[in-house]
Amino acid sequence: KALGARVDPNVVTFTTLISAAANQGRQGRLEEAEAWFCKATQKRGPGIRPNVAMYNALLSVAAKSTGDAAEKWLRHMEENGILADKRTFGILIDACAKRGDLDTADFWLQRAELAGKKHDAITFRAL
Repeated sequence: KALGARVDPNVVTFTTLISAAANQGRQGRLEEAEAWFCKATQKRGPGIRPNVAMYNALLSVAAKSTGDAAEKWLRHMEENGILADKRTFGILIDACAKRGDLDTADFWLQRAELAGKKHDAITFRAL
């Protein structure tokens, strides 16, 4: 509606829409979140440059899904010059831990360490 009403959506608008898709049900709605991300970043559309918060919103739903969606979007994030932050790794670790995949959670924990991200109580509580 915002696009049709000549309201200029921005990165916050689309991050909110992606987060809403991520919070729909237990698994979230990955396809919907990806559609909002793609719509935001289209050159013919708003042409928004995503930031780490927008990617984290997308990663939060991708990490809940099965398959390699989280890895795909993290790679996309890095290829576009956006550095993962402590929250990025926390999202990935938490999602893995919640589904009982402790080996992958440990992988992300080690990757966070290599990236120089310090762990906090929230990260360890997820494990």
